[in-house]
Amino acid sequence: AYNLVNECSHLYAVFNNESESRLVYYYDKNVRTLTVSPGRIPYLNMFTNLSSYRGNTQDYYMFKACMVQLEKAGGGTLYVNPGEYHISNAICVPSNVHIVFREGAILKKTTAIYKTSLDNSKTMFILVPPSLANKKAAIGGYNGTHNVHFIGNAKVVMDCGFKSPGRAIDMGHCYNISIKNIEFKNEFESHLIELNSSKNVNID
Repeated sequence: AYNLVNECSHLYAVFNNESESRLVYYYDKNVRTLTVSPGRIPYLNMFTNLSSYRGNTQDYYMFKACMVQLEKAGGGTLYVNPGEYHISNAICVPSNVHIVFREGAILKKTTAIYKTSLDNSKTMFILVPPSLANKKAAIGGYNGTHNVHFIGNAKVVMDCGFKSPGRAIDMGHCYNISIKNIEFKNEFESHLIELNSSKNVNID
């Protein structure tokens, strides 16, 4: 059992023994532009007190924190600065999000430490809102994530690292999706992009 405490737009769950608190979510409709860099702490320190925040999950949580915020804000833009990122689990992407990869950004699929307690460990990005990540049959038809753009500038790489399986992007029941100027490589026993039941998708 716990009490909910609202502190400066942060909503925490404070457990009865008062020895642990965790961030449930953060919402600020005015924050629609975020930036990630290698080694950066997740937005507003989200998830950093979880036991699963360690080793190769840290970049995953950094991206996840941004996607949680952008879903709450109704969309926005995430800038990915140059450098190497190690993605262990699926980063869930909500609607109306532009992900702009700056020149020199390299995303590498790594072996997940946590394959059951965290989101899908087979892919780097999956087009589903974070709030629906663990709900079965939550979307159908074309009512899933929409208006999402992955945009690379010059040399940008998504490296699946020959993981089995190891995919870069998954989408299903989506519409108005574009992927541009990104190099995909090192797929093994899977697909670089898994694309099903979607419309108005452009890969350039």
